[in-house]
Amino acid sequence: MADKNKFMQMSWFQRASDKNMPTTEANETVRTASFDLPDGTIILVPTIRLVDGKLEEVADPVGEAMRSNDFLTGFKDHDEAKDFSQMISNLIDVNRNENKRIK
Repeated sequence: MADKNKFMQMSWFQRASDKNMPTTEANETVRTASFDLPDGTIILVPTIRLVDGKLEEVADPVGEAMRSNDFLTGFKDHDEAKDFSQMISNLIDVNRNENKRIK
């Protein structure tokens, strides 16, 4: 479990930020969703993962995140988690496009 401020250490963030890694047909590198744990903690987890060199939707994203210990916590509500997810997506986009020429 990692506090939301440690998102850059998550393997899924690092993979998604690498412009040499594949994307989905919708040109996504990562997709996240927030969930409630039984103790009331809100977590943000990746819902697609790299499997055999291809990005695939995970059937049990919470279970996989728990097994991999690669989820984020520290959100007061799901709106904050959603906003944080959007910030992560924007940063990934910047990282993947840093060497592309701006038109």
